[in-house]
Amino acid sequence: MESSAHCMELGSTILNYVKRDVKTLFDIVPKLRLIVGEINSMDDIFYGESLSLLCSAFIKFLKCICSAKHPVVLHFDDMQYADEETLDLIEVLIDDTSIKYLLFIGSHSYDDIDSNHLITKFFKNINGKLSSRQHMEIGDLSKENVNDLVSNAFYLTPIDAHPLTSLIMKKTKGNALFVVLHVRLLCKENLLHYCNESK
Repeated sequence: MESSAHCMELGSTILNYVKRDVKTLFDIVPKLRLIVGEINSMDDIFYGESLSLLCSAFIKFLKCICSAKHPVVLHFDDMQYADEETLDLIEVLIDDTSIKYLLFIGSHSYDDIDSNHLITKFFKNINGKLSSRQHMEIGDLSKENVNDLVSNAFYLTPIDAHPLTSLIMKKTKGNALFVVLHVRLLCKENLLHYCNESK
């Protein structure tokens, strides 16, 4: 936990650099209010201007908070659902070499993407712009992977884990997120019990 003196200093730095535009960030960074305090209401602005203001304020905000002592990891999940404006903002962040100590992680599903999708065009645009870019494709878990997970999680032998593994594979088709969610659901609903005779 950061000291209150550091938070006050950070709040002051943000206000000096981002100014009143910081208010546009309150919806996407709600706890920012705790650091900078309440800001007097802004003049009414139309959508296009507010979007531009938000992008500008967000970039200034990142420049303020990213440092060697406090690097920032920015993770955008489900990028296949991002609108064009969001992808444009991400591209601007990637292009801006003055933002240091920022790690950008984007994740998306391949299921909903074709060659005309916005995310495909986005990746073509940023290809070669990044100083270091690593692409990882994570597919579905195999039945053996799920069986290892079930076996380890529930202290079962791999053979004893097979029936539960088969049920989980039938329901999730090996999608890693769905596997975890399904196991949590089974536990939460108290649907898993050890047989006293065998365990």
